[in-house]
Amino acid sequence: MFVSPHTQICATCYAVLITTLMRFVTNLQRRGSQISVEHYHDVFYSGGSLRAAQQLSSLAKSNPLFRSHFPVTLNSTTRFSCGDLFKIVDRYGINGAYVLVPVKHWHKLSQIFGYKMMTLTDVNVTETIAALLFLTEQATRQKGTTNVGGFVHGALWYIASRSSLLLLDSPLVLKSMTYLENYEHGLGHGLVIRHGTHAAFPPCASHPNIESLQQVRDAISACRRASRWEFRAFCSSGAYHAWLEYFHAINTHKFPCWTMPMPTFCFTWAVAYPKFTFLDKYTLQSPGRLSSVCMDQPNSLTTAAACVWGITFVLLPLFHHVWFSSGLSSPQETCTKAGLQANTIPSIHCPAYFFSGSVMASAAARSQGLNSVDAWCSLLIPKLGKNNANVNVVEQRLSCEHAAMLHGHAFRFPASSASTVEQILFPHI
Repeated sequence: MFVSPHTQICATCYAVLITTLMRFVTNLQRRGSQISVEHYHDVFYSGGSLRAAQQLSSLAKSNPLFRSHFPVTLNSTTRFSCGDLFKIVDRYGINGAYVLVPVKHWHKLSQIFGYKMMTLTDVNVTETIAALLFLTEQATRQKGTTNVGGFVHGALWYIASRSSLLLLDSPLVLKSMTYLENYEHGLGHGLVIRHGTHAAFPPCASHPNIESLQQVRDAISACRRASRWEFRAFCSSGAYHAWLEYFHAINTHKFPCWTMPMPTFCFTWAVAYPKFTFLDKYTLQSPGRLSSVCMDQPNSLTTAAACVWGITFVLLPLFHHVWFSSGLSSPQETCTKAGLQANTIPSIHCPAYFFSGSVMASAAARSQGLNSVDAWCSLLIPKLGKNNANVNVVEQRLSCEHAAMLHGHAFRFPASSASTVEQILFPHI
């Protein structure tokens, strides 16, 4: 099967992280309201919304990848092999496939869309990508974010991995924040693949493994050529997501985020993958190690603040849940009974970070008299020296509180401090 259990979890990590990142970018843009697409209350079949798919029937007159009519169910024996998916696209078009193919197959299905766009001469690529973004946004609104981005991501990374056909500065992304995130994130994946040796992968193959850190650096350099900072941010986030999901030779004792460009996004995705994170069991069992982990490597003020921000952005919701459930008898019981929503980052990461002997678990249990943000930031950052002289520590604390603010935990965070932190975390965006 194309989507492994590991990839399903990664997709969930992606969904939760991106939802909050989108909120963050919206706040930073400080501009007018977004142009929205009408929200339909519709029934979903195995795949996407029938009404949304029918809205694109008019494209069938000029675009060979769409159909004016299609069924709403398939024969129960359909197994969605590569050949099956090609036949569905050929017979029922993109909009028919949206309704007929289960969400778990959408990444592979979308790569077939990308293949078709590159091989058929009479396809308007911009129009087709816009349609994919529209259908993805409809699925996001009706089904939630987990996995549905695959409907456009596969096509984007398939095309971007082997051509310059798609522009980083595409006007398509200005339609809505969902369009922006999905488009640039998919391009980030594709740019990483393009700079490796497996760019020419078949349309039904899995996302190629990432071979080296240089691939990621080259992709980030390409992302940074975009004209707008939010384009560069989401493209870089996509590149780091590709790296941490598909690169399997990370040495956790020499974790590369310390020396990577735009490290804030590197640390954010790194913490979302417990298998690769620099927060190993030894660090999590030692208060001194944990409080200095972001100052452990020779690094700049920016890198230390990025480290704190990334850890907090991902793990504070989990710490918050456990902090409020500290009356339970054990961290293991907390993980199962703390009210964590199934298949979210907190529930997935809880056993990895809140095991017996973990500093995080014991800190959450004894944090009486503090709020969860104060308890968390005090756990992660060294105590200030005399007269608050250590500027690095001060900025780490601001970064910690800034990431907490994005989760709604620090409503009184001063706007002037937010501006300072954003200049530290995103100086080159």
